[in-house]
Amino acid sequence: MWINDEKWNRIPAESLNGQADMAFMLNGGEAYAMIIHEEIDIPLVTLKNAAINNAKAVADDLEILLEEYRMVNDNQVICLQMQGSAQGASFVYFSYYYTSEKGAVQLTTFTNMEQFKAYRPHLESFLDGFVTFN
Repeated sequence: MWINDEKWNRIPAESLNGQADMAFMLNGGEAYAMIIHEEIDIPLVTLKNAAINNAKAVADDLEILLEEYRMVNDNQVICLQMQGSAQGASFVYFSYYYTSEKGAVQLTTFTNMEQFKAYRPHLESFLDGFVTFN
C-alpha cells in the first residue's frame, strides 16, 4: 500500500477488526481503513461474497450501492460500496477485493452515511494506493 501519512494515521488493527492486519484513521475526520491479508488463493467472487455475508451479519439492512471491476495499478479488483446500520449508527463501506496465487487482500474503508460524500475522495485515494510486487 502507498499511504499518505499526512492524511492517514496508523492505529491498532484490533481497534477496528480482530481479523485486520493494519488499520488507519483519517486525520481530522471520522473515516477509517483496514487491510486484511489471507495467505490462501480464494476466487475473487468468493471473497466478495464472504465480505457481503460478513457485513450482513452486522447490518441486516445492508444495501449494495456499487459493485464493479476496476483496474488499480495493473491489478483487477472488485470495488464494492455497501451501506447499512448497526447499533443505531449508519455506515458506508467502500472496499476493494483482490486475489492471486499469493493470497487474498481486502482493503476496506468506512465512515458514517452522512459524511461519506465528503470523505469519498480520501477513501478512494487510500484504496487506489494498492500495489502488488512479484
